[in-house]
Amino acid sequence: MTPLSDSAPAPWVVRRVLNFLNSARTVEDITGKDRENHPLVDAPSDGNSKANYTIGEKVAENILAFRNSLSNRRFTTLSQVDEVPGIGPDKITDLLYSFRITSAERFRTYMYDNLLRENFRLKAYTTFWEDTETYRSLTRNRGHLSSWAAEQVKQLSLERYNNFTIARLGRKLVEQAYPETYENAHYEAFAFALWFYRFDADNWFSYEAVKLACDQYLSSNGFSSDDAQLFLLKGFPNGGILNEAITVDDLPVVADPVEQSLTIWTCELYD
Repeated sequence: MTPLSDSAPAPWVVRRVLNFLNSARTVEDITGKDRENHPLVDAPSDGNSKANYTIGEKVAENILAFRNSLSNRRFTTLSQVDEVPGIGPDKITDLLYSFRITSAERFRTYMYDNLLRENFRLKAYTTFWEDTETYRSLTRNRGHLSSWAAEQVKQLSLERYNNFTIARLGRKLVEQAYPETYENAHYEAFAFALWFYRFDADNWFSYEAVKLACDQYLSSNGFSSDDAQLFLLKGFPNGGILNEAITVDDLPVVADPVEQSLTIWTCELYD
């Protein structure tokens, strides 16, 4: 795994920007009907005097026209976006700033802002890859993915409990777990939401609400071909290995092909 450069935008941030612009079909897809829930935000350092202003209708029209004039009718580099009339350094900065947060962290923030109470401890452990072939090999082979997750769990357990016996047991139990996969992001959302719902089904959220949040998380990349993939490692006992409070079995691992990332999710409830 090669560390990502700090001197330039992370490759996954650029890919998210391009996906957002390539998936837009109308001006409103870019400018946003609902500013509060729209992904584009004004970067705090660009000095723009109009609060929360990013891309207006005229520039959005230029983006669609320029994109559709390209040979494959899609942006493939950030330099192409920079050629759009009306796009300057401030708007490029806004775009990069808007998509700088990982999909996992965006989902975690949404859960706490809208569904989770303070007595839940939801954590996301995300790892990125720069090399595409290495990442694809890992996510397309269940054995490779289980081995990677097992080693990650070992390290996470060791960091929390400082106990090599428990950490090694955690690795072994992940290797024995079955990585269940699903046909598409819609089905994955049902499975991920059910994992959450098992924590405290009687009093803390609507299953439909959390299912919608999971659906948005797993299909947030704009194209179905770029949907995230849920690997649910069935039978892994989180209690005593990654968590100490109320928890449930199974370990969710989410692969995001745009970020080229894998995220291990853990959650525990202090009731």
